[in-house]
Amino acid sequence: MLRRLRLSRSDLLDILRALPQDAWAWRPKKRSELVSTYFPTIKEQAQHIASAERWYVQKLWPAPKFARAKTPLERIKTVREFVVGMLRERGVADGKRVVDVDGQK
Repeated sequence: MLRRLRLSRSDLLDILRALPQDAWAWRPKKRSELVSTYFPTIKEQAQHIASAERWYVQKLWPAPKFARAKTPLERIKTVREFVVGMLRERGVADGKRVVDVDGQK
């Protein structure tokens, strides 16, 4: 499980690091055929990825509020380090142990 997390995060970081600075603020143009009115920038999407990962873990165990990061890449790194640490600490890093929280597995 940790290997998959590491590989997927490595791919994401490779893509984000390759972006020119002005690309972080790029936002798709609104199109009338799209239902959604939410068109996040790449920076907002990267921040969402970090926040979502923290949100998932805090459904199982207490998670601290993290200090504001200077960049989305820093936030992604900080949250991932916390997540991996919690998975190891709670003995579920191998993906074999099932956790039961409030009747949900």
